[in-house]
Amino acid sequence: MKNLILSAMLTLMSISTVSAETLVIPYKDFTVHYNCENRGYDMFYYKTEKDSGNHERYEPFHLDTKIPKRCSQTSADSYKLPKSSRVTYDRGHGVPQNVWDHKLFTMKETNYMTNIVPQESTQNRKGLWRHFEKIVECYRDLNDMVIVGGTVWGNDTSNDYFVKSHGVKTPDSLYQIMLMENNSVFALMFPNDATATKENALDYLVSVRDIEKAVGYSIPYIPEELKDQTETYIPRLPKGCSQK
Repeated sequence: MKNLILSAMLTLMSISTVSAETLVIPYKDFTVHYNCENRGYDMFYYKTEKDSGNHERYEPFHLDTKIPKRCSQTSADSYKLPKSSRVTYDRGHGVPQNVWDHKLFTMKETNYMTNIVPQESTQNRKGLWRHFEKIVECYRDLNDMVIVGGTVWGNDTSNDYFVKSHGVKTPDSLYQIMLMENNSVFALMFPNDATATKENALDYLVSVRDIEKAVGYSIPYIPEELKDQTETYIPRLPKGCSQK
């Protein structure tokens, strides 16, 4: 499995252009595939490390001045809707900060707006997206894992609330993939709303190939021979696992 992980890794020393509208941005411990037109990430990738620290959460969000202004979100402020709105959105991380709480520099890099998109607040804080992050936080001490996630932008313009304030569109759906040492691949794709939870998570299990069809691009970090498999379960949180 370690050979598969190594073969799936992509090492980049500088920002490169994949297409006219997509940049590949190599941060210290993770990589972001960034969509200039939508001003948010298409995909992110990282390889887990064992937990060896517990830095306090890093709070400020900031713009990455290394990318062209035409691509960047125009503000690092919160995504705000009127108080009367029935839905709210967070500055939702792609690569989570807490999984790097042993590396302060990387924690700060996860707060670049290149790693942030509007994510429905319930989903971000206690939905399936957050549950998946908890699984990764727990299993990073047990396995070396490849983690890939991203957005399905879709064509629903009714939720693009933050184009004027931030320049960013709102993804219609989200996906997360976890490749474990035993070659198990857990892939999930679900709407960017409160629908998907840990209780109904099995409804959103898909194959990596299904995700590729939805997003219209190949996912380079997962070996081709594993892309068609669909798991029938999701790993349980180990007993005694700490989220600190």
